[in-house]
Amino acid sequence: GVPLRDMTAAYTPFADGGLYHTWRSYFRVLDAEGNLLLSKPDRTERVLSPGNAAIMTKLLEGCVKEGTASSITLRGLVECAGKTGTTANEGDRWFIGYTPELLCGVWCGYEYPEPIKGRTLCTGIWNDVMTLLTQKRGGKEQFSIPDDVIRLSFCQDSGERMSNACLLDPRGSREAVGWFLRSNLPLSSCHRHVLCPYDGQNGGVAHEGTPEENRIFVGLLQLDPTRPPGVRVTDAEYAYFGDPLTMLPNPDAEKAYFAHLKGDLFGVSRTALPYNRSAPIQIEEEDGEEKQNGQSHPSPE
Repeated sequence: GVPLRDMTAAYTPFADGGLYHTWRSYFRVLDAEGNLLLSKPDRTERVLSPGNAAIMTKLLEGCVKEGTASSITLRGLVECAGKTGTTANEGDRWFIGYTPELLCGVWCGYEYPEPIKGRTLCTGIWNDVMTLLTQKRGGKEQFSIPDDVIRLSFCQDSGERMSNACLLDPRGSREAVGWFLRSNLPLSSCHRHVLCPYDGQNGGVAHEGTPEENRIFVGLLQLDPTRPPGVRVTDAEYAYFGDPLTMLPNPDAEKAYFAHLKGDLFGVSRTALPYNRSAPIQIEEEDGEEKQNGQSHPSPE
């Protein structure tokens, strides 16, 4: 395995603007009179740009704010970033974390591996030690962000800038916020979301038989048809293919509107009644009744 000091040193580029620091067991050794006996100077090597290091720090802040290290209370005093880790058999637990001033790694395990109880064991030790050191040392409270790093919102389905169709996604807001280098900003609008006519009264993708007064627009997803047929996936029921106004509506309400013509291009919905099913087929009868998909309903006056 990787020793704790090597693992902790591996995080130094994130904590210090892209500079890797070789670990040291001592800085210097003095005799009783203050004379220098041994010295081990700090050795650094640039392995990341300051911008990329800052972006990684922002990602690792998420682990502390709302992830597996959210039990850390020091984040109420200073900004904290880090990552937990666990081996497959839970025989090792890790937390490597840092503040704007200090970096600390914690490992918990046995000489002969066996499962370790307590998911906050390492983060609890880290929090206690780093809180005492931070209160004693003081110093910076926030991580530095270089001028070439920008905070920007984007569509989490495409990684591109939000479009009007993204805002109409039936699942709710698909907006996410991330940090980008100026040289790598998303410039184009989302190509995944597309505005699709929908039956706002009865549900289902609208077609030429859907009354005009029932039609609204929603944002569905143009996905890549690369999934094996029959695979159940979460976003399959929000997939969009072709123009529903030029396709025959699917009479099977348990499948996507295009499935009877194009098959399961994007997998199969996990729900019994997928969102992207066809809207009911409405036919006006001579006796004054209206039928929807073969079932009679009294026609509105």
